[in-house]
Amino acid sequence: MKNKIGKLGKCKHDSHSRKAITPIIATVLLLGFAVALGTSVFLWQARQTESLSKGLMRFASGVLECDNVNFNVQAENGCTNTNIKNSGFFNIDGFVVRSFSKFGAGSKVREVFVKAQKSDVLKLGLVSADKIEVIPVVKVKGELVGCKDKIRESGCDGLDDVQAEACNTADNKGTCSLLAGSGIVGCEECCKYSKKCCGC
Repeated sequence: MKNKIGKLGKCKHDSHSRKAITPIIATVLLLGFAVALGTSVFLWQARQTESLSKGLMRFASGVLECDNVNFNVQAENGCTNTNIKNSGFFNIDGFVVRSFSKFGAGSKVREVFVKAQKSDVLKLGLVSADKIEVIPVVKVKGELVGCKDKIRESGCDGLDDVQAEACNTADNKGTCSLLAGSGIVGCEECCKYSKKCCGC
């Protein structure tokens, strides 16, 4: 790069040197934009789809086939005796069951895939745990997909979160008699596990 001395003794930069730097700056900016865009796409995809161990299936949100899936979870005795009932009209191909220990909030103990059976009620024997998460799995174009929007949590002493809310709501509104036909939970379970709706 050549500098020219002006009449007042100040340096003037050659215009050719400025033109040489412009493509370098443009290239750096373009590379930075490409990296930022690639990173954001990767993070979005990672949030939408999580790979289950060994690539058995994927978990996804907003899957049309998951919209009409409905099921209940009833876990007792530290989740060593757990029933999962398909209470909807659509087939569920299986369930991913995650059991969490008492050693700390959210510490994962075990993750298993359980294939659905012909019976509406699936009986499981799990390791003793503090709570479980159950994710229904359906087939979408021949691929197994876990419905992230339909995750049910259950404490290991009776009702899942949806069932417990139904018992509380029915008890508060005095509509316990409607639970029998709801397909969610019955009066007997409400009374036994949450001490609600015992008089219906």
